[in-house]
Amino acid sequence: MEHSEGARGSQLCGRRTSGYLPHTLTPAQVPEARALIPVMREDKQQGTIIVSVTDDVFDVSNRAHVKVANDIEIRLADQDLLPRFVDL
Repeated sequence: MEHSEGARGSQLCGRRTSGYLPHTLTPAQVPEARALIPVMREDKQQGTIIVSVTDDVFDVSNRAHVKVANDIEIRLADQDLLPRFVDL
């Protein structure tokens, strides 16, 4: 499987397994996320790393892993929290 690291997250076969958004996110906003890791700079939160799977290595053939990643993406899109392609 192809794996690459980028500034916005880790990808496995083109599917994000974790990602960064320049927003402060709470579990109430993204209850599907398995972990929300604050990114701090000078004692101020600059964004959040969103993790879809914490108990295993993300596996695209595992339907539960893919479902969690899709559910997170849908939740973020519904809240207009995903960057638009033209803004990247």
